[in-house]
Amino acid sequence: DCICYDEVPKLFDFGLCKELKSKYLKAHPHHCPQDRVETYNLTARSGSRRYMAPEVARSLPYNEKADVYSFGILLYQMASLLKPFEGYTLVEHEEKVLCSGHRPNVEIPSAKGSSSSYSQWFAQSSDGKKKDLLELRTKCVWTEELKQLIEECWHFDMRLRPEMREVVLRLEGCIQELTCVKQVIASNNSNEVKRMSIQSKCVAKASRA
Repeated sequence: DCICYDEVPKLFDFGLCKELKSKYLKAHPHHCPQDRVETYNLTARSGSRRYMAPEVARSLPYNEKADVYSFGILLYQMASLLKPFEGYTLVEHEEKVLCSGHRPNVEIPSAKGSSSSYSQWFAQSSDGKKKDLLELRTKCVWTEELKQLIEECWHFDMRLRPEMREVVLRLEGCIQELTCVKQVIASNNSNEVKRMSIQSKCVAKASRA
């Protein structure tokens, strides 16, 4: 465990951050006046392209919702263990993701086929098959709320992305739900072990009789 900061978290690397001041205000050209939100004339194309919101990459006015988009992409990567848009060229990313709204698949698969072991995964000769198996194993435990949250965070329209304070609350709910599921599974497994132990003892007594 790192104790270099006496367990006080330190946030750093804010080189591209900018305070949202009124002098930077600039209306988004694609937003109607009646449903317009405050946007700012900020640095375009800043950050890693894979996690960059479309409005940032396309040099449009944006606001703090650009960070929500980036978080959504990162949340998908952490929850699925898959790197989004891997193998995309700059042109493909521009056309499919930034212009056409393509996003990674977040459909939750059925439990069928999700019990493949590590050895089965490692034995796959194709990287594509390994990716498919990994996707199956990780996403089968997703909650519907997690899936919906990811989709809302990376929504093409910044006005429909949630605030980060809402994201935090909903993530906490996802963690609580997954914790409850884990406890139920552990309880069921414990009961099954006890049942099998009782059965084996009965069998042993019957054989001795």
